[in-house]
Amino acid sequence: MIPLFIGLYAKDNHIYFSPNESRHISVKRIKPDTLFHVRINNELFLCKLDPEQSSCALIINKLQEPDTTQTDITLASPLPKGKRKAFMIEKLTEIGITRFLPLDSNRSITKPSENSFKRLCKISLEASKQSHGNPIEIQNTINLIELCSLTGYKTKIVFDKYAIDTIFTLNLNNADKILGVIGPEGGFTTVETELLNDNGFQSMAFNTNILRIETSCIYAAVMLKEIISYKTQ
Repeated sequence: MIPLFIGLYAKDNHIYFSPNESRHISVKRIKPDTLFHVRINNELFLCKLDPEQSSCALIINKLQEPDTTQTDITLASPLPKGKRKAFMIEKLTEIGITRFLPLDSNRSITKPSENSFKRLCKISLEASKQSHGNPIEIQNTINLIELCSLTGYKTKIVFDKYAIDTIFTLNLNNADKILGVIGPEGGFTTVETELLNDNGFQSMAFNTNILRIETSCIYAAVMLKEIISYKTQ
C-alpha cells in the first residue's frame, strides 16, 4: 500500500508538512524517489520528496478533487471514560464524520484536558491515514447553550431512546450539514431535552437498548452515513 501523509498546505507545486509530519516521514525512511500520497482536506495528491527541502514534497499529480457533494456531519456528545474515548474517535474517523464536539451536560463525567485533546487529535490523524480518509475536526468542549447557538445546520437531531420518530423517517435531501447530539449515559435531563427541542433539534430514536456513549456515537455515525447514501442515490 502506498503510504499516506497529511499536508498543511500546497504552494507552487509543493506540499508543506508540519514538523510532526516531517518527523513521521523521516521515521518511515521515505526515499527521494519513493512515491506516496498526501491529503489536504478532501484533495489527494501523488507526491515524492523534494531532495532540496525535507519539509515539503513535489506534487506529481492530483488524484482527487474536493468532493462538494459530501454531507457535513457533526456529532456532539460527552466523552466516555478512559480508553473508550480514544476508541470512539478512531472509529468515527474511519466512518468519516466531519467533526466532533465534546459536550458538557449536567450528567457528563469526563472533560478533556489539553493533553487529552491533543492525544485525541493525534489518534484521529493516525486513523485517517489508515483509512485514507480525513481526520476529524475535534473542537473545544461546549455546553448546551453554546450548542444551541450554532448556526448553518439544516438538520439538527437529538438521539433519544424514548422518542416517537425514528432516524429512518429523516428527510435528508439537500441537508448539506447535519448536527447530531448524543447525551451522557444517564441521559439528558428533561430541562436539557426541552432546551434542545425548543432550539430546533428533532428527537429521534434509533435503538431500543441503552447504549454506552461510544457505541451510540459509532452507531449514529454509521446510520447517518447509510441513510444519506440511500436517500441521495
